[in-house]
Amino acid sequence: MGRSGTATPSTTGGSRASSGTRRSLASLVVGRQLHAIADIEGIFREDQARGDQEVVRNLEHMAERRRKVEEYARRHDASTKHWNPEVQVKALADKHGRGGEYTSYRMTSHFVHGSAAITDHRSSVDEEDVARIGGPHLDVDVWDRPTALFAAYSLALASRAICSIFGYDEPDQLGAMLERIEAIQRTDESSST
Repeated sequence: MGRSGTATPSTTGGSRASSGTRRSLASLVVGRQLHAIADIEGIFREDQARGDQEVVRNLEHMAERRRKVEEYARRHDASTKHWNPEVQVKALADKHGRGGEYTSYRMTSHFVHGSAAITDHRSSVDEEDVARIGGPHLDVDVWDRPTALFAAYSLALASRAICSIFGYDEPDQLGAMLERIEAIQRTDESSST
């Protein structure tokens, strides 16, 4: 770790990924960024077509963001092909040994994006016909543990990927954290069968 608490590039090569692996990972990140930028630009262009002229600054900002991402791609010899993993989530989960978490990912998406099925559990109408948000009717026991475990595991794997992409030494505690989360998941799975 650097003085400010930030990770510094590995000089020993301990956890460094090969240049081909880093290029592939960088291509995924670049492709995902470019896909998101294109989507946001489309939203802003729609606003502009509907008469919003102030959105021009937003479009300029996104053009600058695109330029920086493409510049990063050139420096790292990464592909600039747009990539949307949402189309391939199940196949990617299976490919990377996380197929068992695919349904957790999908449920988490419902919580994050507030689907009707989940938001229905966030509110109720009491006997006085008053709408209540949250409260005792919310059955968190059904959702809290699997969602928290999925989020923790995803965050730990993302941290590992970031270290790999940037050539940083992986913190010693990260491997132990992943093992602990996996052990909890195995215990939960065996107790539910």
